[in-house]
Amino acid sequence: MPYAFHLVPKGESATARVAIHESIQADALQSKSSSGVFSAEDVFELWCEPQAVFRVRGVGRCSATLSGHGSPILCCAQSPTGRYAATGSGDATARIWDMETETPKHTLKGHRGWVLCVEWDAREKMLATGGHDGQIRLWDPKTGNAVGQPLLGHSKWITSLAFEPLHLAKGQSQRLASASKDGTVRIWNTATRKLEIVLSGHAASVNVVRWGGENVIYTGSSDRTVKVWSGVDVSTSEAELSEAELLNSSEFALTHRRESSSARCRNTPTGSTPWRSAPTLSSVPAPSTTRARRPRPTTRVSPKSPL
Repeated sequence: MPYAFHLVPKGESATARVAIHESIQADALQSKSSSGVFSAEDVFELWCEPQAVFRVRGVGRCSATLSGHGSPILCCAQSPTGRYAATGSGDATARIWDMETETPKHTLKGHRGWVLCVEWDAREKMLATGGHDGQIRLWDPKTGNAVGQPLLGHSKWITSLAFEPLHLAKGQSQRLASASKDGTVRIWNTATRKLEIVLSGHAASVNVVRWGGENVIYTGSSDRTVKVWSGVDVSTSEAELSEAELLNSSEFALTHRRESSSARCRNTPTGSTPWRSAPTLSSVPAPSTTRARRPRPTTRVSPKSPL
């Protein structure tokens, strides 16, 4: 709020005030209009009064317009430092913007459909994008190049992404959680690019996923439920991983099968079977399809009554 300053000479009314624009030395002691009124031995009383009250407007004014996408913008995320911003569009591209110069920095091309979600890692060294093509791609924000091949496994489009908090990574690469329309959430290792965990508890599309600071994963679904998962103890059985889901984790699956088979052999006593085989279709008797005939009612002939 701006203020106006002035001096009032002793014994004079307030109307005879001397306005101070630069300093007391220049406007009161050395000024010709106030010569003889003030001296350097006087005690000055400096008066001030507000000139105007500024109205602080809400955050609604547009300061810049960033154009470049060829289709509507579907998602946006700001980097942890606030220096960059990433946007996803229906033109199958994502863009990284320099917010200091408000200009485009990189155009990320690789998706074959709409880019529905973008997410930054905590160290601003990696950007993840999820598309309508069911792919998850990792990018280097400095160069704009893709980091390896896309992460495959979801059968439908990606709806949300979330990186593991930095303090939980403990010096290693942050894991990435992805939610999809197929009703599952998958945890990926961004360093090895392999699938680690599949969370399949929802009955409908998983629309949002968030990774909490206490190593808890929160998922919200179209089945009107919010599920809370432990980031350490969550696990999935081998039967829940289909062949398509193991495209990025074939080595993990092979090792898991070898370890599980060797464990069965070690724990099985000699001469006994490790498990009981399920009955086959040939061993189960088929139900009879012959209908039993309903007995016909016997006709009873009553003797004629005499006339």
